[in-house]
Amino acid sequence: MKAELRVLLLIPLVLAAQNPLEEDRSLIVAAYQRSIDALNRGDADEALALETPDWVSITVGQKPVTRQEMEPLIRRDIASMKQTPDWVVVWKPDYEQSGTLTGIQIYDLKVNGDGAVVLCLVGSTQTETQNGQTHRVWRGSHVRDTWIRTSAGWKRRMHEKLTVNERMVDQTELIQGGANFQAVMPESLRLAPRPHAFILSANAVFRQLSILECFLWLTWLARTWRLPAVCTTVAACASGARG
Repeated sequence: MKAELRVLLLIPLVLAAQNPLEEDRSLIVAAYQRSIDALNRGDADEALALETPDWVSITVGQKPVTRQEMEPLIRRDIASMKQTPDWVVVWKPDYEQSGTLTGIQIYDLKVNGDGAVVLCLVGSTQTETQNGQTHRVWRGSHVRDTWIRTSAGWKRRMHEKLTVNERMVDQTELIQGGANFQAVMPESLRLAPRPHAFILSANAVFRQLSILECFLWLTWLARTWRLPAVCTTVAACASGARG
């Protein structure tokens, strides 16, 4: 009986040892959290410890920013970089069903040897009233972070902001299953269509989309914009798919 009990107690340890992805995920989530905590207490050295010396930040349509360019700004402005108390770092692959939070919501992680790619939402969620109904509205960016495993642990090497000022709305539908969270076009594009701004981001965005999602986006474009803009976006989509 005692032997059987020992075997049962060891099963969770064996399963954990057989799943290194979960361990890597926990370490990366913890690294994000350490950086946020450091910003909140004004510790620039610890906040910058998240990044490699050759770290680079890329926002779609803008000039890349290196660590050498960013570090002086962080040290100068760190007192204004504190996050709100509700800011969290979580693994949340089901955000489309369970809803968004405020903070960094990691929804995909792929590890290949000593490298990893993280996809996450970075932004805030607020309750808003629209047309007499209450909704949960998220605003922020879809982000792709590239990490490498070093002797000092996981470090972020590249930060790519794939979308800017994106908006998602909790749209409650009268169907079984409750709230349905769906992504919508960035608010700036919906209010005043700007094909050039969208085309700049199309290559990065369409890399993340399936063929069906591409078709739905292009249908929206065809109804909203002139044909030349749609044709240019199709070319960007094809380029992103090949890349």
